[in-house]
Amino acid sequence: MARPSADLLRRLQERRAGRVRWRRTANALLPPPPRTYAAYGDGTVIVPPARIELPECIQIGSGTIVHEHAWLCVQRRPHLARPQLRIGNRVSLNRFVKVVCLGSVDIGDDVLTGDRVYISDVEHLPWSGDEDEHPLTDPQPVSIGDRVFLGISAIVKPGVTIGADAYVGAAAVVREDVPAGGLVVGDPARLVRLRNAETGEWERV
Repeated sequence: MARPSADLLRRLQERRAGRVRWRRTANALLPPPPRTYAAYGDGTVIVPPARIELPECIQIGSGTIVHEHAWLCVQRRPHLARPQLRIGNRVSLNRFVKVVCLGSVDIGDDVLTGDRVYISDVEHLPWSGDEDEHPLTDPQPVSIGDRVFLGISAIVKPGVTIGADAYVGAAAVVREDVPAGGLVVGDPARLVRLRNAETGEWERV
């Protein structure tokens, strides 16, 4: 019986390696089971495919939904304390939302996001290529209050606190704190209205 050629062996090895990569990718996009999280409330759903890193550092409340293609990117660094990502009750994180947490990110109750929202407590620094990985800034805590709305493609930068009942417009880049009941738009996000606590109406500022 003729021995397989070197070309055939190479193609078989490439096919086998491709199947291994596919399985690893597929497994990485399956949300971990609820028991692996620091907390996972009743009625909470994470819709696959979704990428969830370090679920043991993630607390999720009850009745929350994380829609497909979301990425909860929680990572540990040797010189930093254990990261903590907290997502409250009845939160809806829409498709392609990415949350980066190396320190502390807190998302309150009843928060609603549009698609492609990006929230991070760190930023990348210029990379010379000499380091093993891209250098990052030190984490700065991010806090998003209850009942906040984050419009499609909004970006929340490190160190930002967004007060309760605030409204962040589509594609806004939030670089500074937003007061409770504030409505911000643009890049950098600027305050254009405040909600009147008595009437519930938005008033120009």
